Amino acid sequence: MLPRLLESAGFEVELLTEMVTGGRAHDAREWIEMMAGAGPLPYTLIKALGPRYRLELEAEVESAMDSLGDPDDAFRYHHSYLMAVGIRR
Repeated sequence: MLPRLLESAGFEVELLTEMVTGGRAHDAREWIEMMAGAGPLPYTLIKALGPRYRLELEAEVESAMDSLGDPDDAFRYHHSYLMAVGIRR
């Protein structure tokens, strides 16, 4: 889809590649804050929570992460990037 979009904007795509990076949050609160930055909808939903519902969400996330079994698997996140190099026609 990206190459077609760039071509319609007047670019000839020379190279297309992708990269994935990530990390690990320390706890549910940090993981939820990071997820709020995923876009306008998650930001609005998470930031609109009052203290009580925010604590409930954190408890649910904590429980879900605990159910993974291995503490190393908990609170991991990934960011995927698509990069293109093009020449303007």
